[in-house]
Amino acid sequence: MNRPSSLLLAGLLSSFAAFAQTPAGNAAPTRPPATVVAVFDPVKVIDQFPKAAAGLGRLKQQRDAVQEQVDKAKRRFETVKLERDGLKPGSRERAEKDIELQVMLKEFELRERLFDADLDQKRDEILAAIYEDIEKAVAAVAKARGVDVVLRLHPGAAGDGSATAKTQIFERREVWYAADAVDLTPAIVKWLQVELPPEPKDGPKDAAGDKGTAPTVGKSGNNQ
Repeated sequence: MNRPSSLLLAGLLSSFAAFAQTPAGNAAPTRPPATVVAVFDPVKVIDQFPKAAAGLGRLKQQRDAVQEQVDKAKRRFETVKLERDGLKPGSRERAEKDIELQVMLKEFELRERLFDADLDQKRDEILAAIYEDIEKAVAAVAKARGVDVVLRLHPGAAGDGSATAKTQIFERREVWYAADAVDLTPAIVKWLQVELPPEPKDGPKDAAGDKGTAPTVGKSGNNQ
């Protein structure tokens, strides 16, 4: 084969390879579907969630009961202290009262730590259950509306109005602007007004905690 023929063959092969890599009809490459993003305010959701109100209400009652015991122990301590102060300095009776006060103070400190740890654990258990239900509601509403990603929307309130409070809110903020149309908060609040079914003991679950599918639109209240 002579040299001109070799060059011609090489050019044809190059053109064929380029044609094979070009989409048919010179069509533009298919773009992936746009990601649909929405937001919700978990603080507003919790404030209007009946299960949250009931659970946090029980926790408050327990805290009030513990505080009553603490106040009672403090009053007893003050009573013994007054009795000690009325005794003669250096006397055996006063020394015994000093020992009694020390024992009472130590017991009070230990019980206070125990109460705090117990209440903190109960608070975490209640909040964990609340957040699990909210997670299900967010997933259900998002799926029904074709939303791919849901971000946390922080309330606009700036705490006590101080520069420190404002800075803390800005530093924690994940969403700096969101139109009302992409706010799922009202729909999630409405979804959670209905008592949730018990969690199944077995069976596959998706990442949102639902057993395969989201609740029906009628239950979830997707229309704001």
